[in-house]
Amino acid sequence: MGGVGKTTLIKNINNKLTRPSPVSDSFSIVIWITVSNKTQETESELTKVQNLIAKRLKLELPEESMETRASKLHARLMMEKTFLIILDDVWDLIDLDLVGIPTPQVHKGGKLILTTRLSNVCLQMTEVTLKIEVLNEEEAWKLFCTSAGEVAILEEVEPLARAITKECAGLPLAIDVVGASLKGKRMIELWNDALNALRRSEPLIRGKIEDRVYNPIKWSYDVLPNECVEKVHFDSPDKPNAVLSFLEKQGFSKTQVTDLVRRQPKVLVSNPEKSLLPKIEVFVQLTGASEEEVFRTITLNPFILTRSVEHRIAPVYGYLKDIIGVGKVETLLRRGCWIFNVDLENRIMPNVDFLREIGVPESCIEFSLFHCPEIFLPKCDEFKQIVEEVKQMGFATTKTTFMLGIHARTGKSNTALWDRSYEVYSKWGWSKDDIRMAFIKHPNCMLLSEKKISAALDFLVNKVDRESRSVARCPQILFYNMERRIVPRCSVVHLLSLKGLVKKEWSFGGVLCPAEKDFVHRYVTKYTEKLPQLYDLYLSSKAAAVEA
Repeated sequence: MGGVGKTTLIKNINNKLTRPSPVSDSFSIVIWITVSNKTQETESELTKVQNLIAKRLKLELPEESMETRASKLHARLMMEKTFLIILDDVWDLIDLDLVGIPTPQVHKGGKLILTTRLSNVCLQMTEVTLKIEVLNEEEAWKLFCTSAGEVAILEEVEPLARAITKECAGLPLAIDVVGASLKGKRMIELWNDALNALRRSEPLIRGKIEDRVYNPIKWSYDVLPNECVEKVHFDSPDKPNAVLSFLEKQGFSKTQVTDLVRRQPKVLVSNPEKSLLPKIEVFVQLTGASEEEVFRTITLNPFILTRSVEHRIAPVYGYLKDIIGVGKVETLLRRGCWIFNVDLENRIMPNVDFLREIGVPESCIEFSLFHCPEIFLPKCDEFKQIVEEVKQMGFATTKTTFMLGIHARTGKSNTALWDRSYEVYSKWGWSKDDIRMAFIKHPNCMLLSEKKISAALDFLVNKVDRESRSVARCPQILFYNMERRIVPRCSVVHLLSLKGLVKKEWSFGGVLCPAEKDFVHRYVTKYTEKLPQLYDLYLSSKAAAVEA
């Protein structure tokens, strides 16, 4: 039965046997092969199995007859003291002798595990069979709650959640997919819609047991946003099931698989072995990332699995390597940076060349390619317009602040933040020149939230009697933490100014920028004899921030 957990179980066995542990010493080599879905025992399919085993053994098989290849493969496996071959998703009988796999009767140290939905295949190919049963009601409910989260046990949601779980027929894959689709959803209407949709769902494959898992999966894609639905279509569960099984076999968790698919539905119509596997292998090769990093990065940035390595990722990698170095390019790739999703010849290269033409130094270009590479995403004409706009504001093209200024004016989200920040500063009395001055000094001050800006200005204006516009001359202070730095330090210095111990127009930079020990020395311990309560005031302010 599809979706019952066969591949997941075998994946866990494979992981335990291939990672360093006392158990892993049981076999000198473990080989996992996803045979195929619903393939007949054809020469091409058996050759594929031979090639995959040979690749794992680092054995070159000549393009000769299948019998000759089988003989060489058989001889190589006989050299192993022990081995385990896992054949996943077998749909028809496989002649092991024809492939070149020694049977346990021939090689006492050789073992074979296979997963199949067909009992006759299992009975005829193995000595011991293990049937994976569906989850019972309690187990199914626990899994659903894990996938859907705490929302499933809300009083008004739980009856519907339990009914939906029942519709999933105890199949872990169906339960996990549907639960993840409803995670965090509190609208009762949505839960009712889900239950009704599952009950009336009309699968495309009639009369087969796979329908029990296909219905819930179909519903989970029905609730995808319209723009996602338009990108993926399948006539049966075979292809998406193969992709899901492949991703789990690679080591992606169920949650990661669900998140990946929701972000990039098109991955479901990919060929796991021919398309997905080479891209994952290239990603590992280029980045040197750990297994955990690989899964996390691809889950958050699944475009890596849908872009051509040859025509998109590799050319960008090579171009960036020559400018910013291998280490930084690897870091960008591990972050899943969108620059690897951009047309090199029509976007990145012309935009970089334009910066060189107007005198931007290589150090600034290197800085921007690593710290804010998204500035190179616009088309060349749009990019030139943004650059000229920032240049006209008064930025020096030889400084990194110029690149940060371009970044602040690039993309819909950044320009929306910029416009909103402009409105907030204006409400606090800043003039056009004040805002421009602050932008040139610290471009990212135009990317702060309204809450962050207003909280800082409200405190500085209404609590410590400073003029709002004076902050424009030192906008970097807006980035400091309110509770841990701005409030404690400014409260102390404001008290000192009221006592006439420091000038009223004290410097924001001189108070907020120094390291902790320097501030304490200049403004706290220096005046404790005259104001004994000063130290307690400062400590209590910081303690209150920590407790908050």
